[in-house]
Amino acid sequence: MKSLYPLLMILLLSSLSAECTQKAKEKSISLYNQSYETLSSDNSLTLLKESLKSCYSAVVACEINLRLGDNAFDNGAYQDAKSHYATLSGEIDHIKDRSNKKRYLLIYYKRMQELYATLKDPVNENIMKEKYNITGGKPMIYKSYVDSDDIKKQLNPSEEEKGSLLRGAEVAPRSINLSITFLKNKTTLTSEGKRQAKALKKALQELQRENTQGKITIIGYTDTDGMASYNQSLSQRRAKYIRDFVQKNNNLSIITKGRGERSPICADEFETITENNGEYSCADREDKFSSRRVEIKFQLKK
Repeated sequence: MKSLYPLLMILLLSSLSAECTQKAKEKSISLYNQSYETLSSDNSLTLLKESLKSCYSAVVACEINLRLGDNAFDNGAYQDAKSHYATLSGEIDHIKDRSNKKRYLLIYYKRMQELYATLKDPVNENIMKEKYNITGGKPMIYKSYVDSDDIKKQLNPSEEEKGSLLRGAEVAPRSINLSITFLKNKTTLTSEGKRQAKALKKALQELQRENTQGKITIIGYTDTDGMASYNQSLSQRRAKYIRDFVQKNNNLSIITKGRGERSPICADEFETITENNGEYSCADREDKFSSRRVEIKFQLKK
């Protein structure tokens, strides 16, 4: 835990309530320091709680509820864990700094994803996974070739999800991100891209045949090079090209979308994505190869 101390100290200093007196702030910081110097997790939690009483900090409140939730989860008290994580979610709303807010949101969504997986609730597990990705968590991008069986396996709904649909519940979509490569600034597939598109076509054929009520969505993405308006158009055209490719000689019903450069993949998953007059970029470094991707979603529908 000590290796995180400098970062956490910065988080604390930037989040102390302006309404606190200087004396209360100093006491809060002192208690916070002690919480990361003690070897006892119980003592550390007690000191964090005292720090919070001395001067409110949304970051400290998040740390406390994260620890309480993790302790409950580790002890098998899953409903208590869920309650603490819910309180954590509420405290996140009070964090003003964007990067800190994003950091705790990603932790929250990941913890809830793990909790729902343990509770065998695939619907909510997938919802949390989707929120994690949307918030800026680094989705898994398959950079090398993925065969049709593996694509189908990742997109294929579980028996639990099919049962949920029969009970009237909405089932979250399953998704996979593939690097289906095109020639630069074109909608013409490279030889590697064509091979991957053929595997996708076979997987979607089998998937739709076994799940006739399924809805397929293909979403195109680009990196942040060039104008955002051009990238938006290019991502839409590429998504439609993949749709036409897999629809050929098939009756597949497919929706296409283009997200252009709005969701770049940053080298660091906690890195902030910035936007300036419609142009997007990573605060530090972008994984441009991963940004240039096609996302395929498959969702069971009533």
